[in-house]
Amino acid sequence: EASTLLASASLFAKVKSTNLQQLAAAAESLNLDSGSQLYQQGDKPNYFYLLISGRLRVSSNEELLGYVSRLEPVGEIGCISGQPRESTVTAVRDSFLLRIPRKAYLQFLSADAGNLLEVTQLLIARMREQEQQRRAAATATQGIFAILPTSSAPASSQLLFSST
Repeated sequence: EASTLLASASLFAKVKSTNLQQLAAAAESLNLDSGSQLYQQGDKPNYFYLLISGRLRVSSNEELLGYVSRLEPVGEIGCISGQPRESTVTAVRDSFLLRIPRKAYLQFLSADAGNLLEVTQLLIARMREQEQQRRAAATATQGIFAILPTSSAPASSQLLFSST
């Protein structure tokens, strides 16, 4: 049942059961074969998804942004903003999802301040994680260049050049 699956996700753990049942009533099952796209960068955000089983790859301009695992949401930011999708989501393996229309998702968020707070906290956590990843990537691309002597002989001897 959709309400049980939604309640299993940490995103909806603190949501009132009546609000969750309304959201579950709008949910549709979706099977996605390995290699198939859930949506492409630039698509309209018509749905919010919850991955029930499988694994999804998230990329932008063919650059890997991350993965979506079991009971994680995907597409919620686009549904809130109404702007075209900023990423492409592809099934890494056969996946089963719940798909909720944007209108039902927005009604769910506006029905109770607690619903909105849960999603806001998730979005903030994701932004912080992305920022940490960007910082790590910026540091990782910077290399170190060193000139090391190959012996203890005077400076006129051969030098070994190394860079990473």
